This record gives sequence, C-alpha cells and structure tokens, in this order.
Amino acid sequence: AKSVYEGGELAYLTNFCPISILGSVYEIIAKLLANRMLQFLPLCILDNIFMARSAMDWAEESDQPLILLLLDFEKTYDRVSWKFLQQTMIPMGFPLGWVELVMSLYNEATASVVLNGTLGEPFSLQRSVRQGRPLAPYLYLIAADVNGHMVDDPARSLIGLTLPDGRKTDNQMYADDAALYLHGNVSNLDTTMRILTTYRAGCGARINWRKSNGIWASQTPRD
Repeated sequence: AKSVYEGGELAYLTNFCPISILGSVYEIIAKLLANRMLQFLPLCILDNIFMARSAMDWAEESDQPLILLLLDFEKTYDRVSWKFLQQTMIPMGFPLGWVELVMSLYNEATASVVLNGTLGEPFSLQRSVRQGRPLAPYLYLIAADVNGHMVDDPARSLIGLTLPDGRKTDNQMYADDAALYLHGNVSNLDTTMRILTTYRAGCGARINWRKSNGIWASQTPRD
C-alpha cells in the first residue's frame, strides 16, 4: 500500500490515506461482483442533498424543532471489520456462495507499506475494504446500512421529523457520511449516542467529531 497525503499536519498519520496496489485477479473478481450489485443500488446521491434542504424548510414551516446531525466517519473503508461484514451480508439475504466469494478476497490477506521507496515487511489484516477498488464502496454501504437500521428501528424510540403525510424522515447516507434528522430534544440526542456507540463496537467504525456538525435547523431545542 502507498500513502497519499490528504492535507493538514504532515506529522500525523491520520492525514494520510493508504491506497492499496493489488493484483489483476483480485481486480477482475471485484469488478464482476461490483457490477452484479449495480442492479439493486441505482440511487443517486443528489436525492439526499434535496432531502436535507426540504427537511429544514418543512421543519420551519410546520413549527417542528429539528436537529440535523451530520456525521463524518473516520477512515471508513479502513475500519470495516471483515467478521462484521460477513455476519451482516448473510442476514441480508446474500447467497452463501456469493458471501464466500467476497470474503475470499480478504481472508488471510496481508499488506506491505512502501515508505521512502522501500517495501516493508508484510503484516496480516483483519479489517479494511480496500479504497479505490470497485467493490469497496458497496461493501462499506452494506456495513453502514446496519447503522441506518438501528437508528430507524421503532423499538429504539428515536423521534424524527414528521412529514406532511404522517411518516417520519429516513436518515440519509452520503457515501461514508451520515445525516440524522432528529426531533429537537435532549432525550433524542442521548438515544442517538447510545446507538452510535453500539454500532462502533460491532463494525469498528469511529466518528470524526472534528469534521461532524450538529445544526439546530428549526427553533430552539427542547428538553
């Protein structure tokens, strides 16, 4: 793997993004699997942008207190646990043979780092869907979808924005970021933090709070 500088202080490794250099066999299999997934992942990211703007406008018009929580997940592709990914795909209904083929791309994988032109010793990996590869975005979204279902689960009593037809807003994913639409009260925030803590423990995700934001999109928050 090679590290690409993303900005900020050069002394911090978190400001570098590792880019994997892989063999052609992996590339071919990953591309074939990614093309299969295109058939049921046809959505456009612009829908989410329109949703955010419309939600804030409706909250103001309908006199609802709204907190828009914008979350940035740190090193998202690098932190996906393979065990978590496998345990997620099977309940989602992916065929066992398909899951085994995906996991064969990662099981017993090793990596070496090129530093100043010198190739380091190989080391074993237990997580990471390799960024820049055709299959990586889809595998990350499968893992991230668990977080979305946890937030939207009615049993967790998380209150969202009420739409004109009575439905609640769905929380949105922007690739490796998330937007949560919460009714503006402290109880909702506490519940959200507990959900995120549980998700982080299972998936290995970590929220970058320096790049995350909370917006009081309408009115003053309530107790």
